[in-house]
Amino acid sequence: MNFEIFVIDTFFEDYYNDAISEYAKRLGRYCKIKLTKIKDSSSLEAALNGKAYVIQIRPRGRSLSSEEFSRELSNLATSGISSVAFIIGMKYATADESISLTTMDLSPALNTVCLYEQIYRAYRIIKNEPYHK
Repeated sequence: MNFEIFVIDTFFEDYYNDAISEYAKRLGRYCKIKLTKIKDSSSLEAALNGKAYVIQIRPRGRSLSSEEFSRELSNLATSGISSVAFIIGMKYATADESISLTTMDLSPALNTVCLYEQIYRAYRIIKNEPYHK
């Protein structure tokens, strides 16, 4: 599966970039994942290819456990969807769905790290591999 994470262009401290790089490296054996920083919603519209399933990350989105999230990603893959776009830090009216990583408001950088971690955790669950908490 191919993932692209779109996040509002904001400064990411080095420790966020380090965490993202570590999870991207770990995810390399399971999927392709790309982080794209965008300026505004018009840039987002241009960047989306129209073929991706779009999931918006919002505090008031649908709440999922890690197991539910892993099942959702697995179901998307088995239903023929090969590209998923996640949107962090802005509203996107035509998203296919909206999910919440937490009900708290987090910075776009921290939300991005949390999403990478949850995608990694989902693949460990899907592959029935241990994940040390």
